[in-house]
Amino acid sequence: MRIAFDIAAVWRGGAERVTLEVAAGLTDLGHDVLLIVNKRAEYFGEYADRVQIVELGRTNRWDARVLADIRRALRAFNADVCVCVMFTASLWGRLAAASLGCRVVIAEHSTTEKTLAERSAHILLGSVTDTVIACADAQVDALVRGGHPRRKIRVVRNGVDIGRFRRDTPGAKKMRHELGLPPEAAVLMLVAAHRPEKRHDRFMLLIEQLHDAGVWVWGVMVGGGPLIARTTALAKASPVAEWLRVTGPMVDMPAAYSAADVVVLLSDDIETFPLSFLEAQACEVPVVGMDIGGVRETLQDGETGFVVEQGDLAGMASSVAALLADPGRRARIGQAGRAFVTEKLSTEATVEGYLRILEKPARVSQPPVSKQVPKTGGW
Repeated sequence: MRIAFDIAAVWRGGAERVTLEVAAGLTDLGHDVLLIVNKRAEYFGEYADRVQIVELGRTNRWDARVLADIRRALRAFNADVCVCVMFTASLWGRLAAASLGCRVVIAEHSTTEKTLAERSAHILLGSVTDTVIACADAQVDALVRGGHPRRKIRVVRNGVDIGRFRRDTPGAKKMRHELGLPPEAAVLMLVAAHRPEKRHDRFMLLIEQLHDAGVWVWGVMVGGGPLIARTTALAKASPVAEWLRVTGPMVDMPAAYSAADVVVLLSDDIETFPLSFLEAQACEVPVVGMDIGGVRETLQDGETGFVVEQGDLAGMASSVAALLADPGRRARIGQAGRAFVTEKLSTEATVEGYLRILEKPARVSQPPVSKQVPKTGGW
């Protein structure tokens, strides 16, 4: 099968990483896969040898010239199906694919409320859209409000590469040394982009509350993003500043997760299906999250981690403190987390879910055309 993915851009984000993992997994299974990037492919160069990539360089989301660019790429590739990721792709990519009689699938990774333009596009192009892939049950109602027909939505949960993400004790020891953390220190970690909804301010308040309760824990915030300078300033002004670390993005994430005793999420707005919880559990680290979006679907509450009520910082502190006080329990929960994601939320399971949808017969057959991929860009 010849499968094209049309994606708006490739930055450091969960949607981009899942798309690349699925594309690479489908390639490994013997399918011909092309990734069309409407803007630029800035990150994840480790996939360059596994997936054909074409960059179109259209940086303005409303640049209609991208429609012809995508159409040429799809036609040259002779795609059987086109999977559109992110709104500009689900607009221009759908139009391009539909004009060629190519089957269209959308992969949605967000629960944000759609703009009028987005809702209108989803309604108007619904007739040419075969399937809408959601990554969480909790996302479905938002997609329906956003203009997608409920009958076309199928849930395929995100997965984690359990071969890459596994416990790395030597790496954790090195990571703690590099961050200036004592070898036996209790470490609480937040892995999230520095954006308003991720609530790094809550994380620092959590560390302060734990210290006030006599729990001497270090707080580590991993990730990049537009508000990292603000987070760093807040950390320096905190009463527990010497116990806080703001690292920026890290390359060796298995070592980073393994350096933590507990990984948390305190988001208050958008958290569709957080990969950080899958990755942490794959590295045998317990997780505690506030209840929002698909967080509950990323763990087994009470077995591989805990979910607390949204905004309940005291409940979060209590759950974290109980875990930090019991190394044996942490180890058991960590092992259960590894088993959970291995069985239910692996990359292989995600690829299989996509494949079940993509293998449906195309509604309209295409005439044979050249299969040479246009050399319009590289990684």
